[in-house]
Amino acid sequence: MRDAALIDHIAKLPHARANFKQLVKELGAKGAKREDLENALARLTARGDLIELRSGHFAVTARSREFAVGRLHMHKDGYGFLIAERPVEGITGDIFIPPDSAE
Repeated sequence: MRDAALIDHIAKLPHARANFKQLVKELGAKGAKREDLENALARLTARGDLIELRSGHFAVTARSREFAVGRLHMHKDGYGFLIAERPVEGITGDIFIPPDSAE
């Protein structure tokens, strides 16, 4: 399965999330296809197209306002800014992280 098709598949699921076992079942990934799926998930996670929320549970980042991939810049006073790698829908500029939520 192509990377774009895998992202599209996950994006259509509730909350744009899926777990590995679910994907294996839905995509009929057996044998070599299962290994290809594992490699695709690892590649997409490394690129920032997916976030692995916990072991084997993935979320699409490009279509989510809940998750963003980027660089976190923290200030000594406890607040910070997320400099997103991709634009986040409805947000212009960096994302402010208040001190009480940066823990």
